[in-house]
Amino acid sequence: MSARYLFLFLFLFLFVFGLSGIFAAAAPVGAGSGENPQTTEKQEPKQSFFDWKNFRFEKQIAELYRKKKLLAKSDYPKLRRLCAQNVAYSHRQQLRAEWGKDDDPFYRWMEKRPELLENFLLALDEDRDNFPAALRIMKFLATKYPKQVEHYPGLTIAIAVVWDQPESIDNGSQGQFQAIDAPNTANYEELFLYYSDDKSPYKFRLKTLPWEVLCYVVSHKTSEQQRRWAYSTYGHDIRMLGQKYNDVPWIAGDPPPLSGQTYTLSNMKKYGGVCTCRADFSLALCRTLSVPAFYGGAGWPKYHGGHSWVMWMEFREITPNKFVFTLEQEGRYAERKDYVAGGGNPQTMQPENDGTVLLRFHRLGANISAARHSDLLMRIYPVIVEEANPEFAEKLKLLTDINAVSPGSLKAWNEIVVFGRKNRFTKKDLPTVLKLYQSLLSDFAVSPNYLPSLVSGLLSFPEIKDQREKLYARLFALLHEKKRPDLIFEAALGLAQMERNDNNDAAAFKNLAGAALKYYEEASRIEPVLIELEKIAAADEEANREIITNFYARFLKLVLNKTDLPFDYRLDMLHRAESCFEKYDTPKLLAGAKSEILKLEQSR
Repeated sequence: MSARYLFLFLFLFLFVFGLSGIFAAAAPVGAGSGENPQTTEKQEPKQSFFDWKNFRFEKQIAELYRKKKLLAKSDYPKLRRLCAQNVAYSHRQQLRAEWGKDDDPFYRWMEKRPELLENFLLALDEDRDNFPAALRIMKFLATKYPKQVEHYPGLTIAIAVVWDQPESIDNGSQGQFQAIDAPNTANYEELFLYYSDDKSPYKFRLKTLPWEVLCYVVSHKTSEQQRRWAYSTYGHDIRMLGQKYNDVPWIAGDPPPLSGQTYTLSNMKKYGGVCTCRADFSLALCRTLSVPAFYGGAGWPKYHGGHSWVMWMEFREITPNKFVFTLEQEGRYAERKDYVAGGGNPQTMQPENDGTVLLRFHRLGANISAARHSDLLMRIYPVIVEEANPEFAEKLKLLTDINAVSPGSLKAWNEIVVFGRKNRFTKKDLPTVLKLYQSLLSDFAVSPNYLPSLVSGLLSFPEIKDQREKLYARLFALLHEKKRPDLIFEAALGLAQMERNDNNDAAAFKNLAGAALKYYEEASRIEPVLIELEKIAAADEEANREIITNFYARFLKLVLNKTDLPFDYRLDMLHRAESCFEKYDTPKLLAGAKSEILKLEQSR
């Protein structure tokens, strides 16, 4: 090689690598890490993410729809970017206020990590999150700890969307126990460093689990001292960690055993308390040791007092785009018939139940990117309808295709059942509806809480009335297998309403009475069914005298023979039957009911 060509080669080498150094220097440097990590995304966007000159979200979505560029797996990155840009565009003034002007190096650093940037923006709940606070948290962590942020993107996003409103993070129930607030509670930076410590034995799950799951880890304020105590006491084995609910002795009293004591994990275990204290303990313990956990509460169902327990995700497998888990629980009492556990979403603070959580994470665990893709498609569905104005058949196909991306999309199914409620289906659509029904039962078998209302909507159009009972029988069988008589009652009431609309009161009464007689032990759930039975009978008192009195005679026999049912429930059912027998003038049955009331009241 001649000296001339050698010189040219050296010049090009230095020029190229010199430019690389200039651009690298523009990225924020982590004061806590000593280095700025290299991006894992090899290709930079051709156009700046924050360039709004030609950004027309609705038109671009409509164009992708017309070109059939929305539903394939390969379409997801483009859709994610567009939807994230739309969030940024809608909040561009807040972005500039919190992240600086558009030429701030932080924008370029985020652009080089499109998955982090886009997932963060899409994680923000535009109705519930504090946007400025979440933006500040992201910039602070990424600027000060860029290496940790890059290695723990899901954790970073979870911290930002949970800790944007720290006042909403529950401290526990110390007031109930006259206990003293725990001192030196954690802040978001402290927890971020705690969870992103590469020496942690839990680092793989914290690096790999999606932000949606990690929200149920980072939502607590347990102090550093108590985290150390938790790790030294329980950190050696976190399998079935929620069972430590039972490590808090159940002790009631006036004053409570924790009265005047600091409300810490160690004191809860030492002094004990009732179910609320035990739930606080196990919830904070699980989250401190990286186990996603949920607070379970039942409020005050009829014939029972309030109660609290803990639920958590027990992982069987975790991979970058999939996780397998079971939703475990401790402290839930079967005899109370608490079928639904209420809690609060740690991001939005909105009420949610265990069925909601289970369904969401079942879909996400099957395929994280597919679940997010499906959810984005439902986010843009109104835009498609507005811009492209598809016909009914086309809309139905779009919704079923969206659901197929990640089966069990509640939003997609809610839109589908609207067609049933609005009588959009006709007789020629029966084969389609039957296929939809099969898919619906399959999609929600893992978490059937929504099935009664969805089935009621799907099967409400008149042309399917001849097949309703047969189709509902499959629903009842599924719910019975899942041991959910509460949902059977809800479904039976929905079916009865449709039967009554079809002037078939006899069938409505028969189905409701069958459910009530089969599940008569459901003390806190059965009243709406009994009320509906009485309404049906009252519609034609003379014709229905025998069926309503015979029903109550059979029902009372079952309830009175089951002596372990709540006392007040048995007495209430006697008084209810007494009113029925008196109204329909059945002296023998009335006398029997009065006699049983007297015996029961004397037994008290």
